[in-house]
Amino acid sequence: MKKTILLIMLTALPLLSASAQGEFALTPRAGLNLATITSTKGSSIKPGLNFGVVADYMFTSQWGVESGLMYSMQGATFSGLSPSIDYLNIPLLAKFYLTDYYTESMGFYVVAGPQFGLVGIMDKVGYTTGYEGKLMPDAITKGFDYAAVVGVGYELESGLALSAHINWGLANIAKDSFKAYTTTGQSTTEQVIKRDKSYSNFVFQLNFGYRFTL
Repeated sequence: MKKTILLIMLTALPLLSASAQGEFALTPRAGLNLATITSTKGSSIKPGLNFGVVADYMFTSQWGVESGLMYSMQGATFSGLSPSIDYLNIPLLAKFYLTDYYTESMGFYVVAGPQFGLVGIMDKVGYTTGYEGKLMPDAITKGFDYAAVVGVGYELESGLALSAHINWGLANIAKDSFKAYTTTGQSTTEQVIKRDKSYSNFVFQLNFGYRFTL
């Protein structure tokens, strides 16, 4: 038991030493979303908002990681409809400053990495299709998403920051099949409709924030 504890301590010491040399910061952030859903016929951009807080940790004067929790209003506009699908997104990004962060405390940076999302709020109003009745979005849409994120940003010495990101959805957010109903006379027939396309989120984000170190 003592040997195990000693081994854990010896393993943790280099990690603690590395942490002591780094820097941890938080950035409350909010901004504009321009979202759509790919493969949706006649779809166009749906504007929305995003807000939340991200944390970053700098391992060196240029390299770090960034993560956080962002609320993102997404969806698309098509055929006169504008369904909303709001996500709770968790990015996990590598961060690289183009300048020496410790000496200049400002400048351009780039980020890239994966993002995972869970549906927070979805439209509860059904919409009409070629089938009788109305389809509810939660009956045909999955509750999760994942995407590839690339972005750029600029931070002022005061802490004010401007950033732009592209979230390119990699997941098919639509269920492979869904149920629809048609009524003939007094009888109702249930149909299982299978999809032959995949549908993915695509979002451009423009954000303002304020970064402060802890």
